[in-house]
Amino acid sequence: MQVWEKLGRIYCPNGDNSLFKTHAYLPTPTVLEDRIRVYFASYDKNKRGRITFIDLDKENPKKILYIHNKPIVNLGEPGTFDCDGVSPSCIFRKYNKFFLYYVGWQRTEAVPFMLYIGLAESDDGIAFKKYSRAPILDRIDEERFIRSAPFVIDEDNNKYTMYYVSSPRLWGEYCIYRLESWNLYCWNGVGKIAIPIKPREFGIGRPYAIKENNIYRMWYSYRGNKIPYKIGYAESIDGYVWKRKDEDIVFIDNYETWDNEMMCVPYIIDVGGDKRLMFYNGNGMGRSGFGYAKLHR
Repeated sequence: MQVWEKLGRIYCPNGDNSLFKTHAYLPTPTVLEDRIRVYFASYDKNKRGRITFIDLDKENPKKILYIHNKPIVNLGEPGTFDCDGVSPSCIFRKYNKFFLYYVGWQRTEAVPFMLYIGLAESDDGIAFKKYSRAPILDRIDEERFIRSAPFVIDEDNNKYTMYYVSSPRLWGEYCIYRLESWNLYCWNGVGKIAIPIKPREFGIGRPYAIKENNIYRMWYSYRGNKIPYKIGYAESIDGYVWKRKDEDIVFIDNYETWDNEMMCVPYIIDVGGDKRLMFYNGNGMGRSGFGYAKLHR
């Protein structure tokens, strides 16, 4: 049983910045030497998301040390896969670099958005450069409608695993897929379903996975057709076959209202070796900002 104590909302934009007027969605934290940096996306007045960040105190994450007021990953040029929005999904650190896997949004007349995966790199965690103007995980015949919300695990022998969200149908259910690569830039092949949906569920999204004590652990969001997102959990011995244990995750409520309708898109960090924190969105998928919870050991 995992018992998480809700510790409150951390941040929600006040509307003063024209590029970051509403929402703080997909919080993506990483632990630096003297602070926690949380990447996230916010909407402008046209609901186009851009990625920015805030820095938090490691001992008290509700204490904001710095708010960055410019995009670190901006919209792509007109017609590209990320011309109508970008949002973070995974921050991966290796080779003294920051690899930010993000979701690119493109509006079309036929469907509200097309969602595919991009990559931006940085040496300092602030100045990011897009690896390509095209997605690193684009549509293929078997996954031609959506490939989104990636999370990358560093496996043994320089092998990498990506868990991401996809669906074989235009308006159909979506779930978590798995893909492997020998480098961080090229992800080829057809993904295999890692965690399928259950009956009466509509989707499973935004995975976060770790390998710990020879067990793969994953947190994610799941929802029904008319049921708001909840946070779920699954385990696996090999990273291929997963057993859902949604009932094993419990939250101690603090009776704030910003997340009383929905909790979604969890992202986990360990601070100081013994403190595990979960950052997540609440009501409105980021409309009410993001907050955090602490695992009771």
